[in-house]
Amino acid sequence: MSTLRGLYLQGFSLQKLPSQGPKLCLLILVLALAPITQAVACYEASPARSDQSLYDVISSPALSQIQHELLSNFLKRLAKDRDGYSTGYFCKKNIGKVAVDNDDIRFRAQSLDDISYRFRVNFVGGNYGNDSERLDYTLTDKQLLLGPNERGNDIIIRSLTRSELVTYEKYRQATPNGANTIREVVRHYYFKNNLTVDNTYYVNGYLQSENRWVLH
Repeated sequence: MSTLRGLYLQGFSLQKLPSQGPKLCLLILVLALAPITQAVACYEASPARSDQSLYDVISSPALSQIQHELLSNFLKRLAKDRDGYSTGYFCKKNIGKVAVDNDDIRFRAQSLDDISYRFRVNFVGGNYGNDSERLDYTLTDKQLLLGPNERGNDIIIRSLTRSELVTYEKYRQATPNGANTIREVVRHYYFKNNLTVDNTYYVNGYLQSENRWVLH
C-alpha cells in the first residue's frame, strides 16, 4: 500500500482520564472496525475495556503534511447534505438484540469556518432511541480534534485512505445522580458509490447498540 493510499499513526501515550463533573471529557482514537453484521453479541467488551484502558486518555501525535492533506480532503468530501436510511439494533436486558431497521435519516453538513465542520444526523420517525446525533470536527495544522474549535479534544488516526476513515470516541459523561458514565463510539466512514457509516456504541465498557447509515 502506498503512502498516499494508506496511513497509520502510532506512538500515542496514555494518562488517567480526569473527572470533569457535568462536562463531557471527549477524545477519539481511530481503530479498525469489522462490518456491523460481524459483531459478536450484546454486552461484549469494548476496545478500552479489552485492553484495560477504560479510564485512560490518549494524546495524539502531530499529523504529517500528507496526513493533513488526506484528512482535509476527506472532511470536504464528507461535508455534503445527504438523505438515506439506517439499520441496526440495540441491546435489551433479558432479551438481547432488538432490531431497528429502515429508519429514514437526514445527514446535514455545515462548515463552521475554514477548519471546522458540523454534521447533524436526524432520525425521521424512527424508534432507535436518540432522534439525532451531532458530530463536530476541527482540523488544525497538527491535529484533528473533536469539537467546534481549537479547544476540542484529540482524535487519533489509526488508519486513513482517500475513501475511508475509522474513528473511536471515548468520553466521560456525568449522570443526574452524580455518577460517571464512560461512553465509547466506533465509527467507520467509507465511500463506495454512496457514503456508508457503521457505528458501534458502548456504555461503561460493554456493547449497547450498532447501526449503519447508508447515505446518498
